[in-house]
Amino acid sequence: MAEKNIQLLTSQNVFSKPEIESRYHTKLEQYVTAIEIEAATFCDLILTKVAPAAASYQSEMISIVSGLKELDVLADENYENEKEILISVTKSINALHQNVKNIKKLMNECEEIENLSEKAKFVSDNIIDALLQARQIADDLELVIPDSMWPLPKYSEMLFIM
Repeated sequence: MAEKNIQLLTSQNVFSKPEIESRYHTKLEQYVTAIEIEAATFCDLILTKVAPAAASYQSEMISIVSGLKELDVLADENYENEKEILISVTKSINALHQNVKNIKKLMNECEEIENLSEKAKFVSDNIIDALLQARQIADDLELVIPDSMWPLPKYSEMLFIM
């Protein structure tokens, strides 16, 4: 929408100014709608697939850690790895839920913005970052949770298994 671009396209009779503006607004609408759908789908996947799988693994790790502790034959340092995994998974579950709440809050804020350019900028500056942040947590969980408990195709499966 820079004036020099509009000038070039109109002077060469490629588009009229109203056509350029129309195309610009259409692309912004497509962008905002695509990200809104992606964010809603992402939150749904986290809440219905990833978080429950992580909670199941967390429960399994709680059983292992408490079982090892009950044995009372082993020193705490002998099951330190299991405790670290449990702590990490628990923190990740909490962070995922916080990120989903944040994404939903940002989506609600986005709905309130009427100016399409401002809305697209808000999506780009806020929702994309929140999605990436939450995705990193889910990706980290994918590396820890056993294949048998992970409900989605893993990256390694998508890349190397046909």
